[in-house]
Amino acid sequence: MSTSQLWNPPKTPEDIAVWGLANRIDHQDILNAISKKSSVIAGLTVTAAGSGYTSAPTVTIGPPNLLYGIQATAIFTIVSMKLQLTLTNPGLGYIRAPTVTVTGGGGTGLEVVATVNYIALTQYQLDPIPVFDMAQWNVLHQETHQDMLNATGQQSSDLESIDFANSDQEDLEEFIFEHVQDHLNARSVLTGYLPNE
Repeated sequence: MSTSQLWNPPKTPEDIAVWGLANRIDHQDILNAISKKSSVIAGLTVTAAGSGYTSAPTVTIGPPNLLYGIQATAIFTIVSMKLQLTLTNPGLGYIRAPTVTVTGGGGTGLEVVATVNYIALTQYQLDPIPVFDMAQWNVLHQETHQDMLNATGQQSSDLESIDFANSDQEDLEEFIFEHVQDHLNARSVLTGYLPNE
């Protein structure tokens, strides 16, 4: 299943069940991709240059906060007589910025600070779609979209504006269009993190 299966407005209870499953799978793919970009070291900044370095010092990034996390790594190299810092592995499992220590290289005073990209997402039960209470389902659905699009730096559509009990085919098609557009927008910034890419 993929985003393409969400283009067809469901008309029968069976259609709603299939659409709901495709929606859940696509949401899960997107949220999993977001989580792969979360709780990692987003960057390293040299806050004090220090002095006296005659060789590349060793940089050590502290361990992750979460159990079974992966410790991030970085290296200093000398490029054109200047120290250059490179994050070689962003790690995984960081909720807060770890301490970064710099040793060796013959100098003193070099300081580095890490920043963490941590995104907390709420998982909502969206499948199966409760046909008897689609309004409440759509409130949770809209919150899921807000979360996933906030996490990818985009604006969510107003999916709550539809009244499923009193909507016509045109309203439903507009809802489907805006819904799928949200999924495509989120996917556009998650290239390489989604399945089958």
